[in-house]
Amino acid sequence: MDNLRLTPDEPEPTSWTEIDARLAELGARVSFAAAQIEPDGQCQLAHGLDADTQRPIGSAFKLYVLGALAQAVTEGRLSWNEPLAIRDEYKSLPSGTLQNCAAGTMLPLSEYADHMISISDNTATDHLIHRLGRDAVRRQLPLFGHRQPDANVPILTTKAFFQLKATSDEGRARQYLALPTRRRMAAVLELERSPLPEIPETWSQPRYIDQIEYFASPADICHAYAGLLRLGQPEIHHALSLNDDGLHLDASRYPAVW
Repeated sequence: MDNLRLTPDEPEPTSWTEIDARLAELGARVSFAAAQIEPDGQCQLAHGLDADTQRPIGSAFKLYVLGALAQAVTEGRLSWNEPLAIRDEYKSLPSGTLQNCAAGTMLPLSEYADHMISISDNTATDHLIHRLGRDAVRRQLPLFGHRQPDANVPILTTKAFFQLKATSDEGRARQYLALPTRRRMAAVLELERSPLPEIPETWSQPRYIDQIEYFASPADICHAYAGLLRLGQPEIHHALSLNDDGLHLDASRYPAVW
C-alpha cells in the first residue's frame, strides 16, 4: 500500500460493504478493524476485514514502547519527569527531530514520548527502548493482548531496522535472516554499533516486509489502545493527542482523538 489517508474531502462510505470494497481496491494484503472499547476496557469488534491477520505495522509499534514506559511509571520503576540525555550512539534516521540535538541535551522521558508519538521520532523511540530495556518492551506486547508477540523478537531499535533495510547492502539483511532467532540479538547489537547509512541509500520499494518489521494485527492494535486507556495516565493522553493528523472530528462527539 502506498498511501491511505482519511480526509473530509473523501465521500463518506454508507456501509461496511462499501468500505470493504474500497479496501479491496488497495490489494490483496489488506486488514482492517473497527472496534469499540467497552467500559470494561476490552475491544469489541464492530467490523473487520482479516482483522486478526498479522501485518507489518511500521511505527505503530511505538504504541508498545509508550505502553512499556507507562507500565514502568505505574510500577514505580521510572518517572515521566526523569531526565534522559541525548546520546550520539542512540541517534537514528528521520522521521523526527531529536537526531539534531547535541549529545548531552537533557529531556524528560515525557518529552521523548511526545516526540515518539506525535511526529514518529525514531531517535526518541530508540532512547526509550534503551532506557526501558528490550525485555520491558517485549513484555508489553502480551500485556496489551498481542496474540503473536514472538514475531517481534528480537526487538529492533529503529537504528537496527535502518541498518538492515535502508542500505544498498542487501547481503546484510540476508545474513541476518539466515541466523536462528536465538542468535539474532547479537547481530542487532553489532548493527547498533555501526554508523548509520545515508538517508536512505536505496529504498525505492518494499523490502523484507514479512521478515524484518514490527508485526501486529488490527485487533492487536485495538487492544494496545485499550491497554493505554486502562493505564489512565495524563502523559499518555497528551502524547497521543498532540497530532490528530488533520481528521477534524466533531469535538462534541469525539472529545479525545488519539
